[in-house]
Amino acid sequence: MKKISYFLVLFLLTTSLVFGQKKEEELKLSASVKKIIDEYNSGNYVSAAYRFFDVYENDTNQANQLAAEYFVGSSLYKIGLYGPSVYFFASILKTGPNHPFFLKAVEGLSDAAAKLRDDLVIPELLLRYYSPEFQKLPKETLNHINYLIGELSFRKGRGAEAEKFFDVISKDSKYYYKGLYIKAILRVRSQKLEEANEFFNEIYSSIPSREGELVKDTRLEVNKELLQVRNLAIMGLARNNYELGFYQESAKYYEMIERFDTEWQDAVFEGGWTYYQLKDYGRAIGATHTLLAPGLKENFFPEVYILRATVYFENCLYDESKATLEEFYARYKEMPDKLKPIISDSSKSPEYFFDMMISTSISEKTDIPQELRRYLLKNPRLQKFIYFILELDKENDLSTRIKEFKDSRIGNFIRGNIRQQRELLVKIVGKWIQIRLVDLHDSLIDFLNQAQLIDFETVNAQRKLLQSGGETQETGQSGKQAVQKKAKLERPKIDSDKVDFWDFDTEYWKDELGYYYYTLRNECKK
Repeated sequence: MKKISYFLVLFLLTTSLVFGQKKEEELKLSASVKKIIDEYNSGNYVSAAYRFFDVYENDTNQANQLAAEYFVGSSLYKIGLYGPSVYFFASILKTGPNHPFFLKAVEGLSDAAAKLRDDLVIPELLLRYYSPEFQKLPKETLNHINYLIGELSFRKGRGAEAEKFFDVISKDSKYYYKGLYIKAILRVRSQKLEEANEFFNEIYSSIPSREGELVKDTRLEVNKELLQVRNLAIMGLARNNYELGFYQESAKYYEMIERFDTEWQDAVFEGGWTYYQLKDYGRAIGATHTLLAPGLKENFFPEVYILRATVYFENCLYDESKATLEEFYARYKEMPDKLKPIISDSSKSPEYFFDMMISTSISEKTDIPQELRRYLLKNPRLQKFIYFILELDKENDLSTRIKEFKDSRIGNFIRGNIRQQRELLVKIVGKWIQIRLVDLHDSLIDFLNQAQLIDFETVNAQRKLLQSGGETQETGQSGKQAVQKKAKLERPKIDSDKVDFWDFDTEYWKDELGYYYYTLRNECKK
Protein backbone atom coordinates (compact mmCIF):
# COMPACT_ATOMS: atom_id res chain seq x y z
CA MET A 1 0.00 0.00 0.00
CA LYS A 2 1.33 3.44 -0.92
CA LYS A 3 1.82 5.65 2.14
CA ILE A 4 0.81 9.28 1.77
CA SER A 5 2.42 11.98 3.87
CA TYR A 6 0.14 14.62 5.35
CA PHE A 7 2.85 17.28 5.29
CA LEU A 8 2.06 20.65 3.77
CA VAL A 9 3.16 21.08 0.19
CA LEU A 10 5.60 23.78 1.24
CA PHE A 11 7.69 21.04 2.83
CA LEU A 12 7.30 18.50 0.03
CA LEU A 13 10.60 19.49 -1.51
CA THR A 14 12.34 16.15 -1.68
CA THR A 15 13.57 14.68 -4.96
CA SER A 16 10.76 13.14 -7.00
CA LEU A 17 10.81 10.23 -9.38
CA VAL A 18 11.17 11.14 -13.04
CA PHE A 19 9.01 9.10 -15.36
CA GLY A 20 9.65 8.59 -19.01
CA GLN A 21 7.90 11.43 -20.80
CA LYS A 22 4.48 10.44 -22.08
CA LYS A 23 1.57 12.50 -23.23
CA GLU A 24 -1.72 12.09 -21.45
CA GLU A 25 -3.34 10.40 -24.44
CA GLU A 26 -0.44 7.90 -24.74
CA LEU A 27 -0.92 6.45 -21.26
CA LYS A 28 -1.98 2.82 -21.26
CA LEU A 29 -4.73 3.00 -18.70
CA SER A 30 -6.67 0.03 -17.45
CA ALA A 31 -10.36 -0.29 -18.28
CA SER A 32 -11.29 0.29 -14.63
CA VAL A 33 -9.39 3.61 -14.52
CA LYS A 34 -10.99 4.69 -17.78
CA LYS A 35 -14.39 4.08 -16.17
CA ILE A 36 -13.45 6.33 -13.26
CA ILE A 37 -12.39 9.02 -15.74
CA ASP A 38 -15.82 8.72 -17.36
CA GLU A 39 -17.35 9.18 -13.90
CA TYR A 40 -15.19 12.30 -13.42
CA ASN A 41 -16.21 13.66 -16.81
CA SER A 42 -19.87 13.17 -15.92
CA GLY A 43 -19.42 15.42 -12.87
CA ASN A 44 -19.49 12.77 -10.15
CA TYR A 45 -16.39 14.18 -8.47
CA VAL A 46 -16.91 12.71 -4.99
CA SER A 47 -17.02 9.14 -6.24
CA ALA A 48 -14.17 9.83 -8.68
CA ALA A 49 -11.98 11.24 -5.92
CA TYR A 50 -12.74 8.28 -3.65
CA ARG A 51 -11.94 5.69 -6.32
CA PHE A 52 -8.93 7.52 -7.77
CA PHE A 53 -7.44 7.81 -4.29
CA ASP A 54 -7.60 4.02 -3.97
CA VAL A 55 -5.84 3.66 -7.34
CA TYR A 56 -3.21 6.20 -6.28
CA GLU A 57 -2.49 4.27 -3.07
CA ASN A 58 -2.71 0.67 -4.28
CA ASP A 59 -2.43 0.29 -8.08
CA THR A 60 0.96 -0.96 -9.28
CA ASN A 61 0.35 0.18 -12.86
CA GLN A 62 2.48 3.29 -13.30
CA ALA A 63 0.19 4.81 -15.92
CA ASN A 64 -2.83 4.35 -13.65
CA GLN A 65 -0.97 6.01 -10.77
CA LEU A 66 0.06 9.00 -12.90
CA ALA A 67 -3.53 9.57 -13.99
CA ALA A 68 -4.89 9.01 -10.48
CA GLU A 69 -2.44 11.52 -9.00
CA TYR A 70 -3.85 14.27 -11.20
CA PHE A 71 -7.50 13.25 -11.07
CA VAL A 72 -7.60 12.98 -7.26
CA GLY A 73 -6.35 16.57 -7.08
CA SER A 74 -8.68 17.77 -9.80
CA SER A 75 -11.69 16.00 -8.27
CA LEU A 76 -10.99 17.54 -4.87
CA TYR A 77 -10.69 20.96 -6.51
CA LYS A 78 -14.02 20.48 -8.29
CA ILE A 79 -15.66 19.53 -4.99
CA GLY A 80 -14.35 22.73 -3.40
CA LEU A 81 -11.54 21.15 -1.37
CA TYR A 82 -8.91 23.50 -2.77
CA GLY A 83 -6.38 23.11 0.05
CA PRO A 84 -6.00 19.31 -0.20
CA SER A 85 -6.00 19.47 -4.02
CA VAL A 86 -2.76 21.44 -3.84
CA TYR A 87 -0.97 18.40 -2.40
CA PHE A 88 -1.46 16.41 -5.60
CA PHE A 89 -0.85 19.28 -8.02
CA ALA A 90 2.35 20.14 -6.14
CA SER A 91 3.54 16.54 -6.28
CA ILE A 92 3.14 16.60 -10.07
CA LEU A 93 4.89 19.98 -10.29
CA LYS A 94 7.89 18.52 -8.44
CA THR A 95 8.01 15.56 -10.80
CA GLY A 96 8.50 18.01 -13.64
CA PRO A 97 7.49 18.26 -17.31
CA ASN A 98 7.92 14.50 -17.81
CA HIS A 99 4.69 13.96 -15.94
CA PRO A 100 1.88 13.65 -18.53
CA PHE A 101 -0.38 15.92 -16.48
CA PHE A 102 2.31 18.50 -15.67
CA LEU A 103 0.73 21.53 -17.34
CA LYS A 104 -2.75 20.67 -16.10
CA ALA A 105 -1.41 20.44 -12.55
CA VAL A 106 0.30 23.83 -12.89
CA GLU A 107 -3.04 25.27 -14.05
CA GLY A 108 -4.63 23.66 -11.00
CA LEU A 109 -2.11 25.37 -8.72
CA SER A 110 -2.81 28.74 -10.34
CA ASP A 111 -6.56 28.25 -9.90
CA ALA A 112 -6.17 27.05 -6.30
CA ALA A 113 -4.03 30.08 -5.45
CA ALA A 114 -6.85 32.33 -6.64
CA LYS A 115 -9.50 30.39 -4.71
CA LEU A 116 -7.46 30.40 -1.49
CA ARG A 117 -6.15 33.95 -2.02
CA ASP A 118 -2.76 32.39 -1.40
CA ASP A 119 0.17 34.67 -2.15
CA LEU A 120 2.68 32.63 -0.15
CA VAL A 121 2.57 28.81 -0.30
CA ILE A 122 1.71 28.15 -3.95
CA PRO A 123 3.83 31.04 -5.30
CA GLU A 124 6.80 29.62 -3.36
CA LEU A 125 6.30 26.26 -5.08
CA LEU A 126 5.90 27.83 -8.52
CA LEU A 127 9.06 29.87 -8.05
CA ARG A 128 11.08 26.87 -6.90
CA TYR A 129 9.97 24.63 -9.75
CA TYR A 130 9.55 27.22 -12.51
CA SER A 131 9.98 25.58 -15.91
CA PRO A 132 10.30 26.74 -19.54
CA GLU A 133 7.32 24.43 -20.13
CA PHE A 134 5.17 27.06 -18.43
CA GLN A 135 5.25 28.97 -21.71
CA LYS A 136 2.77 26.40 -23.09
CA LEU A 137 0.15 27.37 -20.49
CA PRO A 138 -2.91 29.46 -21.43
CA LYS A 139 -1.84 33.10 -21.59
CA GLU A 140 -3.79 34.41 -18.60
CA THR A 141 -2.72 31.46 -16.44
CA LEU A 142 0.89 32.27 -17.26
CA ASN A 143 0.26 35.96 -16.54
CA HIS A 144 -1.18 35.03 -13.15
CA ILE A 145 1.77 32.78 -12.29
CA ASN A 146 4.32 35.39 -13.33
CA TYR A 147 2.57 37.98 -11.19
CA LEU A 148 2.39 35.67 -8.15
CA ILE A 149 6.10 34.89 -8.39
CA GLY A 150 7.02 38.52 -9.04
CA GLU A 151 5.01 39.65 -6.00
CA LEU A 152 6.67 36.99 -3.84
CA SER A 153 10.14 38.03 -5.05
CA PHE A 154 9.29 41.66 -4.29
CA ARG A 155 8.32 40.80 -0.71
CA LYS A 156 11.58 38.86 -0.35
CA GLY A 157 13.52 41.96 -1.34
CA ARG A 158 14.59 40.61 -4.73
CA GLY A 159 13.46 43.53 -6.85
CA ALA A 160 15.41 42.69 -10.02
CA GLU A 161 14.00 39.15 -10.03
CA ALA A 162 10.49 40.50 -9.46
CA GLU A 163 10.76 42.85 -12.44
CA LYS A 164 11.81 40.01 -14.75
CA PHE A 165 8.53 38.25 -14.03
CA PHE A 166 6.45 41.43 -14.29
CA ASP A 167 8.07 42.36 -17.62
CA VAL A 168 6.73 39.26 -19.39
CA ILE A 169 3.09 39.82 -18.38
CA SER A 170 0.99 40.78 -21.40
CA LYS A 171 -0.45 44.28 -21.41
CA ASP A 172 -4.04 43.10 -21.87
CA SER A 173 -4.01 41.45 -18.44
CA LYS A 174 -5.04 42.92 -15.09
CA TYR A 175 -1.80 41.49 -13.72
CA TYR A 176 0.18 43.84 -15.98
CA TYR A 177 -1.09 46.88 -14.06
CA LYS A 178 -0.68 45.22 -10.67
CA GLY A 179 2.90 44.38 -11.60
CA LEU A 180 3.46 47.89 -12.96
CA TYR A 181 2.39 49.31 -9.60
CA ILE A 182 4.98 47.21 -7.76
CA LYS A 183 7.62 48.30 -10.29
CA ALA A 184 6.72 51.89 -9.41
CA ILE A 185 7.08 51.13 -5.69
CA LEU A 186 10.54 49.70 -6.36
CA ARG A 187 11.47 53.05 -7.98
CA VAL A 188 10.08 54.93 -4.98
CA ARG A 189 12.23 52.86 -2.63
CA SER A 190 15.26 53.72 -4.78
CA GLN A 191 14.33 57.42 -4.64
CA LYS A 192 13.74 57.45 -8.41
CA LEU A 193 10.51 59.36 -8.01
CA GLU A 194 10.25 60.70 -11.56
CA GLU A 195 10.58 57.17 -12.97
CA ALA A 196 8.00 55.94 -10.48
CA ASN A 197 5.64 58.70 -11.60
CA GLU A 198 5.90 57.48 -15.19
CA PHE A 199 4.59 54.07 -14.09
CA PHE A 200 1.93 55.59 -11.85
CA ASN A 201 0.81 57.84 -14.72
CA GLU A 202 0.56 54.90 -17.11
CA ILE A 203 -1.76 53.11 -14.69
CA TYR A 204 -3.83 56.22 -13.98
CA SER A 205 -4.20 57.20 -17.64
CA SER A 206 -4.93 53.64 -18.86
CA ILE A 207 -7.59 52.55 -16.38
CA PRO A 208 -10.89 54.47 -16.61
CA SER A 209 -12.63 55.54 -13.41
CA ARG A 210 -15.80 53.46 -13.89
CA GLU A 211 -16.42 49.72 -13.81
CA GLY A 212 -17.31 48.10 -17.12
CA GLU A 213 -15.31 50.50 -19.26
CA LEU A 214 -12.36 49.16 -21.26
CA VAL A 215 -8.76 49.66 -20.27
CA LYS A 216 -6.93 51.80 -22.83
CA ASP A 217 -5.91 49.90 -26.01
CA THR A 218 -7.25 46.59 -24.68
CA ARG A 219 -10.49 44.64 -24.40
CA LEU A 220 -9.97 44.31 -20.67
CA GLU A 221 -12.97 45.47 -18.63
CA VAL A 222 -12.42 47.59 -15.55
CA ASN A 223 -13.43 45.86 -12.30
CA LYS A 224 -13.08 46.72 -8.60
CA GLU A 225 -9.62 45.19 -8.46
CA LEU A 226 -8.35 47.42 -11.28
CA LEU A 227 -10.06 50.47 -9.80
CA GLN A 228 -8.12 49.91 -6.60
CA VAL A 229 -4.86 49.67 -8.56
CA ARG A 230 -5.82 52.98 -10.19
CA ASN A 231 -6.46 54.54 -6.77
CA LEU A 232 -3.11 53.27 -5.50
CA ALA A 233 -1.39 54.83 -8.50
CA ILE A 234 -3.12 58.16 -7.80
CA MET A 235 -1.95 57.95 -4.19
CA GLY A 236 1.55 57.24 -5.47
CA LEU A 237 1.44 60.36 -7.65
CA ALA A 238 0.19 62.44 -4.71
CA ARG A 239 2.92 61.18 -2.39
CA ASN A 240 5.72 61.57 -4.90
CA ASN A 241 4.67 65.11 -5.78
CA TYR A 242 4.60 65.91 -2.06
CA GLU A 243 8.15 64.56 -1.67
CA LEU A 244 9.27 66.59 -4.68
CA GLY A 245 7.77 69.74 -3.16
CA PHE A 246 4.98 70.09 -5.74
CA TYR A 247 2.28 70.56 -3.12
CA GLN A 248 -0.44 71.97 -5.39
CA GLU A 249 -0.05 69.00 -7.73
CA SER A 250 -0.04 66.65 -4.75
CA ALA A 251 -3.29 68.12 -3.41
CA LYS A 252 -4.89 67.70 -6.83
CA TYR A 253 -4.23 63.96 -6.81
CA TYR A 254 -5.37 63.46 -3.23
CA GLU A 255 -8.67 65.13 -4.11
CA MET A 256 -9.20 62.60 -6.93
CA ILE A 257 -9.81 59.73 -4.52
CA GLU A 258 -13.55 59.13 -4.23
CA ARG A 259 -15.07 59.46 -0.80
CA PHE A 260 -15.27 56.22 1.19
CA ASP A 261 -13.01 54.29 -1.18
CA THR A 262 -10.48 52.12 0.65
CA GLU A 263 -7.76 54.76 0.18
CA TRP A 264 -9.96 57.75 1.02
CA GLN A 265 -9.11 58.18 4.71
CA ASP A 266 -5.39 58.08 3.92
CA ALA A 267 -5.97 60.60 1.14
CA VAL A 268 -7.83 62.95 3.51
CA PHE A 269 -5.10 62.74 6.13
CA GLU A 270 -2.12 63.04 3.79
CA GLY A 271 -3.96 65.78 1.92
CA GLY A 272 -4.16 67.60 5.26
CA TRP A 273 -0.36 67.76 5.44
CA THR A 274 -0.30 68.97 1.83
CA TYR A 275 -2.65 71.85 2.71
CA TYR A 276 -0.41 72.60 5.68
CA GLN A 277 2.56 72.95 3.33
CA LEU A 278 0.44 75.22 1.11
CA LYS A 279 -0.43 77.28 4.23
CA ASP A 280 -4.08 76.49 3.58
CA TYR A 281 -4.54 75.92 7.30
CA GLY A 282 -8.33 75.95 7.22
CA ARG A 283 -8.43 72.94 4.92
CA ALA A 284 -5.71 71.18 6.92
CA ILE A 285 -7.80 71.46 10.10
CA GLY A 286 -10.89 70.52 8.06
CA ALA A 287 -9.18 67.25 7.12
CA THR A 288 -8.63 66.42 10.79
CA HIS A 289 -12.23 67.36 11.55
CA THR A 290 -13.39 64.73 9.06
CA LEU A 291 -11.14 62.02 10.48
CA LEU A 292 -12.27 62.75 14.04
CA ALA A 293 -15.96 62.51 13.12
CA PRO A 294 -18.10 59.76 14.69
CA GLY A 295 -17.61 56.51 12.81
CA LEU A 296 -14.10 57.52 11.73
CA LYS A 297 -12.66 58.69 15.04
CA GLU A 298 -12.53 55.10 16.29
CA ASN A 299 -9.89 54.27 13.67
CA PHE A 300 -6.20 54.20 14.56
CA PHE A 301 -4.93 57.56 13.30
CA PRO A 302 -2.71 59.10 16.01
CA GLU A 303 -0.94 61.42 13.59
CA VAL A 304 -4.21 63.27 12.99
CA TYR A 305 -3.70 64.94 16.37
CA ILE A 306 -0.09 65.78 15.50
CA LEU A 307 -1.21 67.52 12.30
CA ARG A 308 -3.97 69.41 14.12
CA ALA A 309 -1.70 70.54 16.96
CA THR A 310 1.01 71.58 14.48
CA VAL A 311 -1.39 73.77 12.49
CA TYR A 312 -2.67 75.46 15.65
CA PHE A 313 0.87 76.03 16.90
CA GLU A 314 1.91 77.48 13.54
CA ASN A 315 -0.88 80.05 13.91
CA CYS A 316 -0.02 80.79 17.57
CA LEU A 317 -3.33 79.29 18.70
CA TYR A 318 -1.62 77.80 21.73
CA ASP A 319 -4.70 76.92 23.77
CA GLU A 320 -6.15 74.97 20.85
CA SER A 321 -2.82 73.24 20.29
CA LYS A 322 -2.56 72.18 23.92
CA ALA A 323 -6.18 71.00 23.99
CA THR A 324 -5.49 68.84 20.92
CA LEU A 325 -2.41 67.33 22.57
CA GLU A 326 -4.42 66.57 25.69
CA GLU A 327 -6.85 64.58 23.55
CA PHE A 328 -3.92 62.76 22.00
CA TYR A 329 -2.37 61.90 25.37
CA ALA A 330 -5.69 60.70 26.78
CA ARG A 331 -6.07 58.32 23.89
CA TYR A 332 -2.54 57.12 23.13
CA LYS A 333 -0.14 57.91 25.98
CA GLU A 334 -0.62 54.59 27.78
CA MET A 335 -0.89 52.43 24.67
CA PRO A 336 2.88 51.73 24.23
CA ASP A 337 3.10 50.63 27.88
CA LYS A 338 0.22 48.22 27.30
CA LEU A 339 1.94 46.78 24.23
CA LYS A 340 5.45 46.54 25.66
CA PRO A 341 4.97 43.46 27.91
CA ILE A 342 3.12 41.67 25.10
CA ILE A 343 5.71 42.17 22.37
CA SER A 344 8.73 41.71 24.63
CA ASP A 345 7.60 38.44 26.21
CA SER A 346 9.61 35.74 24.41
CA SER A 347 7.40 33.02 25.90
CA LYS A 348 4.42 34.18 23.84
CA SER A 349 4.08 31.98 20.76
CA PRO A 350 2.83 32.97 17.30
CA GLU A 351 -0.32 30.99 18.12
CA TYR A 352 -0.93 33.34 21.07
CA PHE A 353 -0.87 36.37 18.79
CA PHE A 354 -3.11 34.66 16.26
CA ASP A 355 -5.67 33.64 18.87
CA MET A 356 -5.70 37.08 20.49
CA MET A 357 -6.16 38.83 17.15
CA ILE A 358 -8.32 36.41 15.17
CA SER A 359 -9.96 33.73 17.28
CA THR A 360 -11.73 36.06 19.71
CA SER A 361 -14.66 38.28 18.82
CA ILE A 362 -13.89 41.93 18.13
CA SER A 363 -16.15 42.78 21.09
CA GLU A 364 -14.17 40.59 23.51
CA LYS A 365 -11.48 42.09 25.70
CA THR A 366 -7.92 41.07 24.76
CA ASP A 367 -4.39 42.10 25.70
CA ILE A 368 -4.15 44.09 22.46
CA PRO A 369 -6.01 47.44 22.51
CA GLN A 370 -9.15 47.11 20.40
CA GLU A 371 -8.22 50.13 18.31
CA LEU A 372 -5.04 48.36 17.18
CA ARG A 373 -6.95 45.14 16.55
CA ARG A 374 -9.39 46.93 14.27
CA TYR A 375 -6.51 48.65 12.50
CA LEU A 376 -4.60 45.43 11.82
CA LEU A 377 -7.71 43.51 10.78
CA LYS A 378 -8.15 46.03 7.94
CA ASN A 379 -4.69 45.21 6.56
CA PRO A 380 -5.11 43.60 3.09
CA ARG A 381 -2.31 41.10 3.71
CA LEU A 382 -3.80 39.94 7.00
CA GLN A 383 -7.23 39.72 5.38
CA LYS A 384 -5.78 37.34 2.78
CA PHE A 385 -4.24 35.17 5.48
CA ILE A 386 -7.49 35.08 7.42
CA TYR A 387 -9.47 34.20 4.30
CA PHE A 388 -7.07 31.31 3.59
CA ILE A 389 -7.42 29.93 7.13
CA LEU A 390 -11.21 30.32 7.21
CA GLU A 391 -11.43 28.61 3.81
CA LEU A 392 -9.48 25.65 5.21
CA ASP A 393 -11.88 25.51 8.18
CA LYS A 394 -14.81 25.51 5.78
CA GLU A 395 -13.23 22.74 3.71
CA ASN A 396 -12.57 20.65 6.80
CA ASP A 397 -16.26 20.94 7.71
CA LEU A 398 -17.25 20.06 4.14
CA SER A 399 -15.16 16.88 4.25
CA THR A 400 -17.02 15.70 7.36
CA ARG A 401 -20.39 16.16 5.64
CA ILE A 402 -19.54 14.07 2.57
CA LYS A 403 -20.51 10.46 3.30
CA GLU A 404 -17.66 8.90 1.31
CA PHE A 405 -15.11 11.04 3.17
CA LYS A 406 -16.37 10.54 6.74
CA ASP A 407 -14.60 7.35 7.84
CA SER A 408 -12.29 6.56 4.95
CA ARG A 409 -8.61 6.84 4.10
CA ILE A 410 -9.21 9.73 1.71
CA GLY A 411 -11.25 11.53 4.37
CA ASN A 412 -8.48 11.06 6.93
CA PHE A 413 -5.95 12.31 4.39
CA ILE A 414 -8.02 15.41 3.60
CA ARG A 415 -8.46 16.39 7.24
CA GLY A 416 -4.86 15.62 8.09
CA ASN A 417 -3.64 17.74 5.20
CA ILE A 418 -5.93 20.61 6.15
CA ARG A 419 -4.76 20.41 9.78
CA GLN A 420 -1.09 20.59 8.74
CA GLN A 421 -1.71 23.56 6.45
CA ARG A 422 -3.71 25.40 9.08
CA GLU A 423 -1.11 24.88 11.80
CA LEU A 424 1.64 26.28 9.62
CA LEU A 425 -0.45 29.25 8.49
CA VAL A 426 -1.39 30.09 12.07
CA LYS A 427 2.32 30.24 12.93
CA ILE A 428 3.04 32.46 9.93
CA VAL A 429 0.12 34.80 10.66
CA GLY A 430 0.89 34.95 14.38
CA LYS A 431 4.49 35.94 13.65
CA TRP A 432 3.29 38.55 11.14
CA ILE A 433 0.95 40.05 13.79
CA GLN A 434 3.76 40.12 16.35
CA ILE A 435 6.05 42.03 13.96
CA ARG A 436 3.28 44.51 13.10
CA LEU A 437 2.63 45.14 16.81
CA VAL A 438 6.32 45.93 17.33
CA ASP A 439 6.13 48.40 14.44
CA LEU A 440 3.01 50.00 15.91
CA HIS A 441 4.65 50.29 19.33
CA ASP A 442 7.64 52.07 17.79
CA SER A 443 5.38 54.37 15.76
CA LEU A 444 3.43 55.33 18.89
CA ILE A 445 6.65 56.17 20.71
CA ASP A 446 7.65 58.38 17.77
CA PHE A 447 4.27 60.17 17.77
CA LEU A 448 4.48 60.70 21.53
CA ASN A 449 7.92 62.25 21.08
CA GLN A 450 6.52 64.55 18.39
CA ALA A 451 3.62 65.51 20.65
CA GLN A 452 5.96 66.27 23.56
CA LEU A 453 8.11 68.45 21.31
CA ILE A 454 5.07 70.46 20.18
CA ASP A 455 3.95 70.64 23.80
CA PHE A 456 7.34 72.00 24.88
CA GLU A 457 7.46 74.54 22.07
CA THR A 458 3.91 75.64 22.88
CA VAL A 459 4.67 76.23 26.55
CA ASN A 460 7.88 78.02 25.62
CA ALA A 461 6.06 80.27 23.14
CA GLN A 462 3.36 81.10 25.69
CA ARG A 463 6.00 81.99 28.26
CA LYS A 464 7.77 84.33 25.84
CA LEU A 465 4.47 85.89 24.85
CA LEU A 466 3.55 86.66 28.44
CA GLN A 467 7.01 88.01 29.17
CA SER A 468 6.71 90.41 26.24
CA GLY A 469 3.27 91.62 27.28
CA GLY A 470 1.48 89.53 24.68
CA GLU A 471 -1.95 90.56 23.50
CA THR A 472 -3.77 87.26 23.96
CA GLN A 473 -4.66 88.38 27.47
CA GLU A 474 -5.23 91.81 29.06
CA THR A 475 -5.89 92.88 32.61
CA GLY A 476 -8.95 94.98 33.34
CA GLN A 477 -9.48 97.49 36.15
CA SER A 478 -10.70 94.73 38.41
CA GLY A 479 -7.35 92.99 38.06
CA LYS A 480 -8.96 89.92 36.48
CA GLN A 481 -7.64 88.55 33.22
CA ALA A 482 -10.01 88.69 30.28
CA VAL A 483 -9.59 86.86 27.02
CA GLN A 484 -9.43 89.26 24.14
CA LYS A 485 -12.35 88.94 21.73
CA LYS A 486 -11.42 87.73 18.26
CA ALA A 487 -12.87 89.34 15.21
CA LYS A 488 -15.46 87.38 13.27
CA LEU A 489 -13.79 85.88 10.24
CA GLU A 490 -15.03 85.77 6.69
CA ARG A 491 -16.26 82.44 5.44
CA PRO A 492 -13.84 80.46 3.28
CA LYS A 493 -13.69 80.78 -0.45
CA ILE A 494 -15.83 78.25 -2.36
CA ASP A 495 -13.99 76.90 -5.39
CA SER A 496 -16.96 75.27 -7.10
CA ASP A 497 -20.56 76.17 -7.88
CA LYS A 498 -21.46 72.55 -7.16
CA VAL A 499 -21.11 73.03 -3.41
CA ASP A 500 -22.60 75.44 -0.91
CA PHE A 501 -21.42 76.77 2.45
CA TRP A 502 -23.01 75.87 5.78
CA ASP A 503 -21.82 76.66 9.29
CA PHE A 504 -21.00 73.54 11.32
CA ASP A 505 -23.53 73.20 14.15
CA THR A 506 -21.99 70.19 16.00
CA GLU A 507 -23.96 67.67 13.91
CA TYR A 508 -22.08 65.49 11.43
CA TRP A 509 -23.65 64.59 8.11
CA LYS A 510 -22.27 61.90 5.85
CA ASP A 511 -22.38 64.07 2.74
CA GLU A 512 -20.26 66.71 4.54
CA LEU A 513 -17.36 64.41 5.39
CA GLY A 514 -14.25 65.44 3.52
CA TYR A 515 -15.53 68.95 2.86
CA TYR A 516 -14.90 70.67 6.19
CA TYR A 517 -13.00 73.96 6.07
CA TYR A 518 -12.03 75.87 9.20
CA THR A 519 -11.67 79.64 9.42
CA LEU A 520 -8.51 80.30 11.40
CA ARG A 521 -7.22 83.61 12.67
CA ASN A 522 -3.43 83.80 12.86
CA GLU A 523 -2.69 85.10 16.35
CA CYS A 524 1.06 85.46 15.83
CA LYS A 525 2.42 88.96 16.49
CA LYS A 526 3.47 90.61 13.27
